[in-house]
Amino acid sequence: MAVVALCVLLVFAAPAKKQWSKAHGIGVTFPNSWKILERDRGKRAFVVEGPTLGAGNPRLVIWNGGPLGTGTLAEIAKGFDQQVSKRPGWTRTAMADHKVGKWKAIRIGYSFQEAGKAKGRARISVILYGGQVYIVEFAGAP
Repeated sequence: MAVVALCVLLVFAAPAKKQWSKAHGIGVTFPNSWKILERDRGKRAFVVEGPTLGAGNPRLVIWNGGPLGTGTLAEIAKGFDQQVSKRPGWTRTAMADHKVGKWKAIRIGYSFQEAGKAKGRARISVILYGGQVYIVEFAGAP
């Protein structure tokens, strides 16, 4: 919990840089101390890594989940959860409806542990934004 609080402070304290993905039609603002590792690669709009905090580096990944189509937001979230749950050492700890601004979303919480590293936590928000689904994954990596 302390790592998440520290990450939030870093996000709001540092000057921000704005990035836009033309390929995915979404933008993100993050502190200058964070660096873009990948951009516009497949369904990933951004992969961003923060500065070292304790045992690891925070990581932000924004996915383009495509149009909502005939499914529901809950079905898409469950499908994404099934994929994430296949990651070695990842366990779902929570799943709840919520909102990001005025947009419907489902938040999924995870705890994970990679071999020989400290335990970490991740939050994933599956967001319905104008008929399009975006997935925001934020992890305090070990």
